[in-house]
Amino acid sequence: ILEHTDPDILRADVLKLGHHGSKTSSSLPFVDAIAPRVGVASVGAGNRYGHPSPETLDTFLARGVAVLRTDLEGTVVFSTDGQRLEVLVGRERWSVPTRDEISRAALARGDP
Repeated sequence: ILEHTDPDILRADVLKLGHHGSKTSSSLPFVDAIAPRVGVASVGAGNRYGHPSPETLDTFLARGVAVLRTDLEGTVVFSTDGQRLEVLVGRERWSVPTRDEISRAALARGDP
């Protein structure tokens, strides 16, 4: 995808991890191009393949991207009004910070 697509059009707020978060599903360059605010791994509990892989989870962690897992969280529902992004997991609902809010928080912490 990266070889044939302008990275600027790949941005997305939510990224469903490919192939249940397998080891080769989400390279650092791909995650950087997408720049998701949240990742979601659709994966069965106790699957014999060990998905999502620790390497893939580390890729997202290194970028400060939370990953919700259906094996741990159950059903995950995203909704948006075009501005705000909300997540419903079980009976919990929360708003995902906007990119501007994330940037302001990073500046306040002194992050590059």
